[in-house]
Formats: sequence, structure tokens, C-alpha cells
Amino acid sequence: MRMEIKGKKLAVLGLSPAGMSMVKALARMGAQVTAFGWEGDERNRALEQELKKLRCQAVFGEVSKEALYSFDGVVLSPNSGLYFEAFEAARERGIPAWTDIEWVIRANPAKTIAVTGSCGKTTTAVLTLQMLKKQGFNAGLLGGDEHDLGAFLLQKKKLDYLVLEISSTRLKETTSLKPHIAVLLNIFPAHGERHHGSLLEYAEAKARIFENQTAEDFLVFDAHANNLHELIRRKAAKAALVRFSIESKVEPPGVYYEAPDIHAIDAGGKTSKFSLSKSRARTYPTNIMNLMAATAVARLCGVQDANIQAVIDAFRFLPGRLRTLRKLDGVLFIDDSKACNIGATIWALHSFNRPILWIVGGEMNDGARLNRLPTYALGKVKRALLVGSQTSQLAAYLQDLPNVVEVGSLRKAVELANQVAEAGDLVLFSPACPPDRFDAEAGNERGETFRKTVQGLPRTPRLNMRQGNFVRI
Repeated sequence: MRMEIKGKKLAVLGLSPAGMSMVKALARMGAQVTAFGWEGDERNRALEQELKKLRCQAVFGEVSKEALYSFDGVVLSPNSGLYFEAFEAARERGIPAWTDIEWVIRANPAKTIAVTGSCGKTTTAVLTLQMLKKQGFNAGLLGGDEHDLGAFLLQKKKLDYLVLEISSTRLKETTSLKPHIAVLLNIFPAHGERHHGSLLEYAEAKARIFENQTAEDFLVFDAHANNLHELIRRKAAKAALVRFSIESKVEPPGVYYEAPDIHAIDAGGKTSKFSLSKSRARTYPTNIMNLMAATAVARLCGVQDANIQAVIDAFRFLPGRLRTLRKLDGVLFIDDSKACNIGATIWALHSFNRPILWIVGGEMNDGARLNRLPTYALGKVKRALLVGSQTSQLAAYLQDLPNVVEVGSLRKAVELANQVAEAGDLVLFSPACPPDRFDAEAGNERGETFRKTVQGLPRTPRLNMRQGNFVRI
């Protein structure tokens, strides 16, 4: 179902960059747009001026359940938690009320590839896009780090493929998503604050990615993730199943890893081999798995093996995702600042054989699961440096680790790590938590703070810190 936009009275909920992108595009298309949101007093004043220039109305703060009944359509964007009740009420009343991604999909007839998981979404989506473009397809990427959703509403040239990186939050509110190819990478305990603390509800949200698929569609997933098998069985997925595995061969069609190469086998049993000898991805298992998932998708789309291999060879780490920033006096500094749940951080901790000085911390809204971290960190972490406004609570969860240090400031944590690290050590910023609302260094800026601080470190004689469980700085 598509909607004629011109002249329609539309509500956009949430004034994040993605929400504002939708506001601007819809206004350009001739809609009468009212934007709802709350970004703080100073930001609101700037937004209000911007919306006036667009001839759009602005509503800041809470509204009644019935507030959206007079609109012809409603767009749900990030940072719209205040309006969930009104959004659901509008949907129940029969008003077209869809997530921003659903609005974009309805405006584009391209085949849709949707990628989700607790860890690896962005890398897999970007690799998929690169492989499609290498083949010559006109393809676009939506979601994740790409906030300009409105550009896809204004797209003139027809896309062959639209690649979506889609989170559990957006999936939870979708009703019409039906990707031709769905990719379900993994499900780890994460984002309990968004799903009432329930891993089951989190998994249910992830399942939305394949619930509307039919036998003509494809579902790509990790063959050795038991929880994915159970979810797919319980939800009676109708799509054709395509497996990938880093542990063993898979039944066709699928992709598997047999060192030192990736192997892809088609439905007829014919196998293609892809070398990792030139690829930086071979360093970490998680990136090999992302490559396998993207390879599976690319082959389903008809991408030639040579083009897949070219993308594998050219692999580069994305910012904030296990990216080596610097080697200083024998110490490696790794930026994994996008790891905002324990699953992503567990992957990071198990990706290295060096002793780790681990910088960790952020918004403590998923603490019930953080107590699992010492199980995976023991024997890997020689010192934990805690940052953010809630270090005391985090220290309680990590009390079984050696040398837990409450620092608070991310900059100070980096500087301290540099002072106490020994040659052969690795400094890893993998926060395991969402950004801290009460920390001026948090938000999307925390990765940039880490990167700038690391690049500015001087060469420093290595010092030995006094041993002890807790030190407050």
C-alpha cells in the first residue's frame, strides 16, 4: 500500500537526525507536516526555527492518546518513546501508522534485503551493499549509521536493491516489513530496557524480520546458533533457509568456513571458494561470520564470485568496530565503541590473545545481564577501567575481575591505560552499555573522544600500578 503524499496531513514522531530527514523530505513532497519530539530545551529552540523555515508545525513534550487521530498518516522515528501510546492508538483506529523504514520501503519498489542481530549488523549490511554495487546493481543502504532516510523518499532513479540495517526497536513496531532476503546474524542478551527486560520479547522483535516472508523469499542465519534454530522453528518461518557457519560445513545452499577460506555451496551442490589471505577480516572470527552472511546474500542476488572476492580483499574495519587505532610502544589501542551490549563485547574480548586493559561503562539499564561478563572476561582482562556516571554499580557486577579501577572520565581512562600498559598489552574500548545520558563524553561522541585521546597520547615510560581490587580516581 502506497500513499499519495502531496496535500496529506502527516505526523512525524521523533526529532532525531532520521526523523528530521523524514520531515524535510515529506515537506518537499507537499505534505502538511507536524513534527513531535523532545530533544531538550536548547535543541528544541533550534529545531523550532528550522521547522518554521520548512513551514512545518512543532509539538514538544507529551501528548494525549488521541492526539494523532486527525492525521492522514503517522511516521515513527527514533527517539519517539513519548508517543508510542498515541502511535498505537492511531494504528488501531485504521490510520496509516508505520515506522520510518516502512514508509521508505513503500515508496521504493526495489527488492529489500534486511539485516538484524545483536552484533555485526552494520558491517554485514555495508559488505552486502559493496558486493551488490561491485556487480553493477543500483543499491542503497538504509538504517544504522545512515540517517538520511528522507533521501530515499525523494529518490528518482529506480533502485535494484535496498539494504536495511534494522534494530529490534524498529522491528518491534513494524507490521508490513517483508524482505526478499532476511539476515538474522545472532541474538545475544541485549537492550532489555527496550523490551521490558525480557530476552524472549527481544527475540520476538527480531523475528519480525522474517514473519511476513513467503516461500519465494530467503532467510540467512547462523547454522550453529541454537536460539536462532528454535526461534525459526517456533515461528514457522516460510522462507527458504540459507545457513552459514564458522564451525563446520552446512547443507546446501549455504556458506561455511574451512581455514583458511570461505566456501559457498549452491542448491545443486556446486562449491565456490573465497580466499581470506589478503583480507583484514581474517583477524577476527566475528568479521569472518559477517563476510559469510554477506557472501550468502550476494550469491542469492546473482553477484559473480570475482566481485565477491574483490570486496573480501578490500575489507576495512568500520569506525567503532574492532578497529585498530594505534600501536604505541608495543601496546595496541582498539576502538570497539559501537559495542553497546554484552554480546558484542564478549565477541571483542574473545577476539584477542593479548592481555587486555578493558575500558567499559555507560548507561546501566541492562545491569541484570552485565553480571555475566566476568565469566567471559576472566583470563582475558588484566585490568578493567570503568567509565561513565555509574561506575560503582558496574564495579559491583565486575567484582570478580582483577584490578577493577573506577575512573569515570573516558579521557582519563585512556591516559591511565597508556601509563600502566606493558609492551604486548592491548587497550580495548568496548563499553558493553549504551551511551550514558549523564556523561558529557557519551552519545555518538564517545567513539570520537576515544579516537582523539588515543591519537594524542605521548610516548610514556611504562609504570606498574599497585595491585588491588578497587581504586577510585
